[in-house]
Amino acid sequence: MHFTQSWSCSSPGELTEAYCDLFVKRGGRFVTGEANTLQHTVSGWQILTSEGELKAEQVVVALGPWSPELLSRFGYRIPMVYKRGYHGHFNAPKTLQRPFLDVENGVLAAPMIKGLRVTTGAALVPRNAPIDTRQLKRGAVALSEIIDLGEQVKEPQWMGTRPCMPDMLPLVGEAPHHKGLWFHFGHGHQGFTLGPTTAELLMQVMEGESSELLDALSPVGRLS
Repeated sequence: MHFTQSWSCSSPGELTEAYCDLFVKRGGRFVTGEANTLQHTVSGWQILTSEGELKAEQVVVALGPWSPELLSRFGYRIPMVYKRGYHGHFNAPKTLQRPFLDVENGVLAAPMIKGLRVTTGAALVPRNAPIDTRQLKRGAVALSEIIDLGEQVKEPQWMGTRPCMPDMLPLVGEAPHHKGLWFHFGHGHQGFTLGPTTAELLMQVMEGESSELLDALSPVGRLS
């Protein structure tokens, strides 16, 4: 099947940085901090950042696969399914015009700024499982029968964990037992595109508007 209108991004990291720069340009503030210092106070929430203690009436937990670990401190049990994937870049002499998926071998090839990226499918392993690149190596061998991949780029081995919920729907909405605590994670394989969409819906609800769509994604009734 050939989808001629599909979009792709040659550098997701640079796009994310551009979004951050735009946020700051529009008046936002970006600081780094330690998520595990988050505390619930009488007036709201506080967290320790590189610029000192930061206080707010509301806080959104959007930590992807690390969200359950943080929220367990507040008594929430998040039944997340972790799907790990790997990728590597190759100095292919000829680049592709668009990504393509080799279904039989479970590997995807995509033209990126760093080279031709070979990405694996999902491995159902614990979040702290050791690195295992066998699937990536098998995929590269299979693709080399179709494309001249060239030499692999020397770089730290990347791996990522797709944070999936059992029903494959993200968990978006207010925490059942803590006022001002909001969930926004569990987007699985669609976080790059679905995340901004649910974030816009969440902001509407945080500002007092109603959303029938967001009700289906709410943590209430979906957590044991």
